[in-house]
Amino acid sequence: MTYVVIGIRCLIGMLFVVSAASKLRGPDAFGAFADSLRRLGFVSPAILRPVAIAAVLAEVAIPVLLALPMARAQALGFALAAVLLAVLATGIALGLRRGARVACRCFGHSEEVLGRRHVARNGGLAVVATLGLVGALVTPAGPVLAEPAIVAGLAGLATALIVTRFDDLLELFSVKPSQT
Repeated sequence: MTYVVIGIRCLIGMLFVVSAASKLRGPDAFGAFADSLRRLGFVSPAILRPVAIAAVLAEVAIPVLLALPMARAQALGFALAAVLLAVLATGIALGLRRGARVACRCFGHSEEVLGRRHVARNGGLAVVATLGLVGALVTPAGPVLAEPAIVAGLAGLATALIVTRFDDLLELFSVKPSQT
């Protein structure tokens, strides 16, 4: 279970590094994220900015907590990730139900409109973060072998790369009508 937790730590940690960095790269990026929350009807306009700031602060805290060697810190990171992902999945689902058409600002600037696959992705990642939480709480401390830990970490990072670029991969392999 130790190596599964290492892989999940790398996956969830890297997802939130990319997500936070995409929103912190400048005021326009943060503003676009806050605007996406507003357009989803996710939060009241009166508290939009504090909620957007809190979301980004959580995105920064998660990888830091997951990188710490203490199981309780990792558990807190996983719990925070699971809650944030579940809230975002719910917010997107409710926005879609209201007919909102909002560009995805999950991992940076994208023209891809949020849809059911984003709800499924965030919901699935919430489940993975919950599995990491359980693993962090029940896995006994002990020696970790370097080679399996490296493989688990690389698997988590590779999965994070696929998740963060999923919309691009779908577009790359989608069949488009001929424009001739």
